[in-house]
Amino acid sequence: MLTEAQGPVAPTRHPTAQRVLDAAIDAIEAGGEEAIQVEPLVKELGLTVTAIYRWFGNRKGLVQAAQAERFRRLSSVGFDAVAQAMASASDATDVAWVLDRMLEVALTPDQVEMRRRRVHTLGSAFGRPELVVSMGSLVRDQIDTVARPLEDLAARGVLRRDLDGRALALWYAMCILGRVSFDLDPSPPAAQAWNTVCQRAFHLATLGREPERPLAALPPHPPTTWSEAELPLIPDHPTPQLLVSLTIDLIDAEGEDGVRVEPLTKAAGLNVTTIYHWFGNRQGLIDVAQAVRFRRRGSEHLQILEQAGRRLRSREEALALVEAALRSQMDDETRASQLQRLNALGATYARPTLASAIGTIHHRDRRHLAGILRHFQVAGWARPEVDLEGLASWTLGMLLGQSLMVFDGRNELVEQVVQIACDTSKQLIFGDPAATP
Repeated sequence: MLTEAQGPVAPTRHPTAQRVLDAAIDAIEAGGEEAIQVEPLVKELGLTVTAIYRWFGNRKGLVQAAQAERFRRLSSVGFDAVAQAMASASDATDVAWVLDRMLEVALTPDQVEMRRRRVHTLGSAFGRPELVVSMGSLVRDQIDTVARPLEDLAARGVLRRDLDGRALALWYAMCILGRVSFDLDPSPPAAQAWNTVCQRAFHLATLGREPERPLAALPPHPPTTWSEAELPLIPDHPTPQLLVSLTIDLIDAEGEDGVRVEPLTKAAGLNVTTIYHWFGNRQGLIDVAQAVRFRRRGSEHLQILEQAGRRLRSREEALALVEAALRSQMDDETRASQLQRLNALGATYARPTLASAIGTIHHRDRRHLAGILRHFQVAGWARPEVDLEGLASWTLGMLLGQSLMVFDGRNELVEQVVQIACDTSKQLIFGDPAATP
């Protein structure tokens, strides 16, 4: 039976440092990083501000230590249990059972909040190389824990002998992490459609064949607390456009903490009241900037894909386009931009306005992608039974999840992960690419 496993062992800290760290984590859980206010925090603990400087250097050091510890605690998500179950598999039927149980655990409604918290911690590492390193160590340990039994199964001939277990385990993690996009969608496709796509993908990548039985029906997905509303986009005026552009530059360079109202308006040659006029307050400006950061690159690539799709004349051309599109979305430059998007997605934690905006962006992008894929279906090139909305949502999530490769940091795995993504996606869309349509 797959159950939760113990997480990595906690480091030993001085009791006072541990109290401060626990309080900081509680603050982040309740209201995000901005909820960590040093003076109220130490006052509540009966300490002085010097305790922060002694143990963490400054507020920034405390925030980073709290996020690193949150990620360590969130790492107890059953990797050991999956590895143990996979190690006990004796044939492909056993492997298929483990894959399905793994998905059933990962996709239950009670995992929605856990995934959002995990994305929040990972996204907080953007622009903080020390966090990337510390979280990367945990990510590699998790990936290798699942990879070892996969490689043993490949060596025994149960799986393909050319299978790199580390690449496959990393790709599993990418797909499941990407579920957050679906979780935020204000009007998502049926949860079972997404689940079925993911089950098919895992079976195809691992065993080279479709599942023999459908994934068990899971409890209803919890509804989102927001609906598709007007996106907080930049008003059609040069002043707010300039402010958002400068804010994005600051977030890219220093994170949200780098967005300070007075220096920002001074750089723009504006009065501080301009921000309140256009965005309500500093947080309103940051939310718009984060939504634009998230939207910018994805929408551009979908437009290019749509234009290329209109020129296709054969199934072979469609296959080639899908491969080229995925590879262009999984190169070094795009992985860096996906880490920016992960930062924006993580910032939705405890911020419902931004969650609504980014959920709506995913909703529109996956409908756009589904429309592009529908052209393949109408032409008779794509599988007629595929749920295109579920497939589009899964694909966009997988691409976002590739930011995990930045944390893993092993360049020798990149091409293998990309190849798994390309081969599996083509099979999901077209069936066996070698088969006659």
